Amino acid sequence: MKNKYFVVEESDGVYNIFSIEDFDADGYLRGYNGQDGYHRSDFDILMWFATFEDAVKWEENHSRY
Repeated sequence: MKNKYFVVEESDGVYNIFSIEDFDADGYLRGYNGQDGYHRSDFDILMWFATFEDAVKWEENHSRY
């Protein structure tokens, strides 16, 4: 199964989960095409996961909140 979800750190100990489907063909977060800071390469990706559930488990074990 291919990795489809990734986790980024929004701030110290606060994480967000994204799917590659959240991004358009140009690599921008849908709704933010061309805007600085919203290209997939702008995100500091911590981990990749095949399932959303696995990403949530990782986030729950690492979140400070």
